[in-house]
Amino acid sequence: MAERAKDFLLKGDFDSFGDVMIQNNECQRSLYEGLISREADSVIKIAKKYRAAGWKVNGAGGEGGSLTILSAQKESLKKQMLQEINSLGKGIKSIPVSLDLSGLRVREE
Repeated sequence: MAERAKDFLLKGDFDSFGDVMIQNNECQRSLYEGLISREADSVIKIAKKYRAAGWKVNGAGGEGGSLTILSAQKESLKKQMLQEINSLGKGIKSIPVSLDLSGLRVREE
């Protein structure tokens, strides 16, 4: 799946990239249901509501951890989605990131 995801990403095919993210997430769930926490599922439900292109639990999953969401392209849907996610409480908060072909860079301020 990682190879397919990379190919779609390099082509700029974000819908297909998002589909692979979702497939990967569900493969993780099939390995062990506890890999996708209730909190992650509540965020995924919101992502679906606002037509996000994809989502994926990162790392070992379970309690804690992170969830990456590839939001809908429509800015108003993205904004509404983030507001609803940030209102969940329970330590759940959004951390804005963006894709960059040059890779990860750390900025010191």
